[in-house]
Amino acid sequence: MSRMFGFAGMPVKKFLPIVLIVAVICAIVYVVNSDGVASNDDLQTFQDLPQPSPQVTPPDPIAQEEFLTANRYFNSGDYSKAVASYRKAANLGHAEAQNMLGICYYKGNGVTKNLKLAFDWFTKSAMQGFSIAQNNLANCYLNAWGVDKDYRHAAYWYEKAAEQGDADAQNSLGVRYYNGEGVKKNYGKAAYWFRKAAEQGHVWGECYLGECYYDGDGVRTDYEQAVHWLSKSAEQGNSRAQFKLANCYNYGNGVTRNYRTAYMWYYLADLSGHSYAKEYYRDLTKSGWFSSAKVSLLEASSARSEAQEKYNEIKRNMNNSK
Repeated sequence: MSRMFGFAGMPVKKFLPIVLIVAVICAIVYVVNSDGVASNDDLQTFQDLPQPSPQVTPPDPIAQEEFLTANRYFNSGDYSKAVASYRKAANLGHAEAQNMLGICYYKGNGVTKNLKLAFDWFTKSAMQGFSIAQNNLANCYLNAWGVDKDYRHAAYWYEKAAEQGDADAQNSLGVRYYNGEGVKKNYGKAAYWFRKAAEQGHVWGECYLGECYYDGDGVRTDYEQAVHWLSKSAEQGNSRAQFKLANCYNYGNGVTRNYRTAYMWYYLADLSGHSYAKEYYRDLTKSGWFSSAKVSLLEASSARSEAQEKYNEIKRNMNNSK
């Protein structure tokens, strides 16, 4: 019987261990990358960009006093005096004051609105390692506020802020990985950062993580996990999550199918401003969805009342948190 040979004439039995080793290494690399750990490609992506301080230096006492004074003026609505004190502190190197001065220029509080000056002050603060300013600077690059649009710089500064635990930046970085904006598209890393944001209660992080579980993007499809995270986002008033949660109840994905509950979430999504929800449940009405087998007119009425109550409660909670 002739012998079987593999690579370079090597007998298959001797060749198999090498194949297995290579396969294991490839699997490890795939898992690491899909879990959101930086790969060599990611590290090389930002090597040429300026490196900020790893942590904010404690402020000068005089600068800190000016900053606190500025906050009192700002909170009382005297923005002109707030800007004057923020500027004094910012010129003394106070990172938070630099960020607040950037916000004043961005919003036009106490000064003429100037996105270029907002960008400049966010940059100064971000380079000192202040995470909120890093997120604000990323927003400038993403939206072309005071600087040319640059997805790569946006992703870089989102990453810096995300690594310090900023939930907004974590969610935004997840979106960049999901869409492949400024970084190589990677659903695993997107889901990783959405989870980081969601675990801090970020309404969009919860929604996007739920969608990842629903669609199997970057994680294994898990309808129960999808419902879990979509519910958290929906309860905070996210109309997109409310609509997708309604779909889960409508089709019985991750929950026991319940047409009344589905209708309630569709109706609430419409109240919350979802562009497609009203049209969708109107189509359901025309198609005879309201029947004894699905939702009776009485059940629909009670579902609308429940949705209205939820909507009012969400609005109250949002107003109280301001």
